[in-house]
Amino acid sequence: MNPPRTAERRWFHVRHWRWKRRWSYWLAIVIVVGIAARVALPYAMKGWLNQRLASLGNYQGHVEDVHVALWRGSYELQGVHIQQLNSAVDEPLFATPVMEIQVLWFALMKGTVVARIRALKPTISFAAGHRDKAAQTGKGVNWADLLDQLTPFRIDRLEIISGQVHYYDLYSKPKVDVHLDDVEAVLTNLTNAGEKQGDRVADLQLEALAMAQSKLTLDLQIDPFALQPDFALKMKLLGLQVARMRPAMQAYTPFDPTEGKLDVILEATGKDGGVEGYVKPLFTDLKVVDWKQEMKGEHNPFELAVNAVGSVLNLVLQNQAKDQLATKMPFSGRLDAPNVEVSTSVINLLKNAFVSAFEPRFERQANPDKP
Repeated sequence: MNPPRTAERRWFHVRHWRWKRRWSYWLAIVIVVGIAARVALPYAMKGWLNQRLASLGNYQGHVEDVHVALWRGSYELQGVHIQQLNSAVDEPLFATPVMEIQVLWFALMKGTVVARIRALKPTISFAAGHRDKAAQTGKGVNWADLLDQLTPFRIDRLEIISGQVHYYDLYSKPKVDVHLDDVEAVLTNLTNAGEKQGDRVADLQLEALAMAQSKLTLDLQIDPFALQPDFALKMKLLGLQVARMRPAMQAYTPFDPTEGKLDVILEATGKDGGVEGYVKPLFTDLKVVDWKQEMKGEHNPFELAVNAVGSVLNLVLQNQAKDQLATKMPFSGRLDAPNVEVSTSVINLLKNAFVSAFEPRFERQANPDKP
């Protein structure tokens, strides 16, 4: 038989029961408030982001939805669109179905709160202007500041997965659509770039298929926070079928290539608003015009004459051993209007034809000290 409870024991149990009830009450409040905040957070973020994206000067942006994953320390922006006003094309400047912003836990454990951004299947579209329609170039907005507004954390890594880049000219004859497909790009070390301006510590590695066919690689070291562009760039394009660029060649040049392959090597450095570098185009097995097809129909006599001259020059100036027409074109000057050294380019054209053929490879390390 249990002994009767004393008054002291009864007081202890009553107090303990009240304490448990009070903490259960507050815990329930915390849980309810947390759930409510979790439910309301995406809507609040969506409203705030759309308010910011609606005030971009000559651009307007929109986010369709926001998903938050607190346990992963990330949130997703779904249906991101940024449209240029009065653009020559209907395509948005930037669009992606999913943009994920995630805290880097390994950095958090070291006492630094940084994040990475991943854009899945983004599309970037540029366009030539026409009359009262503005060219779509992306100028006029500080996009680095906009990225800072999209996340409260410092951004250290930016990834593009399965992206596309287009250049349109819908008013040329024929219409032009030059594009990069399957773009995979990683821009890293942005945190250190913010701390060490001028050191070009941020690094961009990019791979893509030009015109859905030819491999393009790009290596860029840059200071993204410099007031004037400060960068060192290397780009290589190998084995592009010239026929895929035929509309652009017809629209912008007097020549009409029908067959052949194109390699392009580019190196450039930029500093204090200036740029210096070279571009090396190499055409192999180039055929400028198909005379049998040209003579079947009516054609502009000037175009026929130009293509005839092009065919002769291609035959005379190509390296016969490699069936290659190539040159190296140095350029320098202001970044927005560089000057091409024409005389050196012509000499290099002759050098490729009669001395030794150029190779599709880089010829020098980009000099970070020369503008």
